[in-house]
Amino acid sequence: MKALQLAKGYVELHDDYVLLQLKEGVHFCQECNNYLISITDEHFGKDTPFTLIIVHDKHFSIDPFVFGRQLVNKNLCAVSVVEKLPLSLQSENMFNRFFKAGKIKSVKTLDQAIKWCDGQLLNYLWSHNDILLPSKKF
Repeated sequence: MKALQLAKGYVELHDDYVLLQLKEGVHFCQECNNYLISITDEHFGKDTPFTLIIVHDKHFSIDPFVFGRQLVNKNLCAVSVVEKLPLSLQSENMFNRFFKAGKIKSVKTLDQAIKWCDGQLLNYLWSHNDILLPSKKF
C-alpha cells in the first residue's frame, strides 16, 4: 500500500483499489481528477483494472465533468462511496447520473466498500476473460 497526502485530500493506492478521502470544503475539479488519473496510471499501469473507494466523511463537491473523464479511464471498474455523513446516502442517486448503472454503490463501512469493489472487480475480470475460474462439475 502506498499512501499520499495531497493538498486536497488523502489517497491510498492498494493492489486493486484506490481509497480517496477529500478534505472539508474541497471542490474536486478536472485538474484534481487529471492528477488522480496520472497517479493511478503510474501505480496500476494503463491496462490493470481497479476500483475507487471514496470516503464521504466531510463536505466536499465534485465537478460533474470529472465523472465523464473517469469513464474514459477504461480500467476503472467501479466506485463505492462510504457514506459517513447523515443523509448522505442520497448522494448515490447523484453519482449514478454520471456512471454506468450498477457500477457505483453507497455503503456505510469501508469493509462493505472493499467487499463490493472486490466483487465488481471479479465480475469485470470474468467478463473480459482475464481470469480463469474453476469449472463447475455437474
